[in-house]
Amino acid sequence: MSQLTPFGLLLRQLRLKKNIRLSKMADDIGSSPSIVSGIELGRRPIPAGYVDKVANAIKASVEEFHDLMEKAQQSRSIIKLKQFSSNDQILVNELARKVDELSDEEKEKIKKILSLSAHSK
Repeated sequence: MSQLTPFGLLLRQLRLKKNIRLSKMADDIGSSPSIVSGIELGRRPIPAGYVDKVANAIKASVEEFHDLMEKAQQSRSIIKLKQFSSNDQILVNELARKVDELSDEEKEKIKKILSLSAHSK
């Protein structure tokens, strides 16, 4: 089962608050309801230019538009852990939990390790 992304959750809240049906929004942005639903539910990535389209379709205020942009950026940076092995999931989870506790020096060491491993592939 997919998990709502920050963008999907906000978009759904705004759309429902403004009484806009998913099928109407899909028509307004030139998409299908299944694609719009997939993006809201986090099953599909947010395409380039999508935030502008949906903001126009729901007649978003400037503040709502900025919130949508921020949530889209947060959602794009979400990593789906099921693509990793169990051991790698543990590593990724631990890093996410501890990243705020790391010193700048430790973060730089990790970046260097990741950079080196990316170049060696």
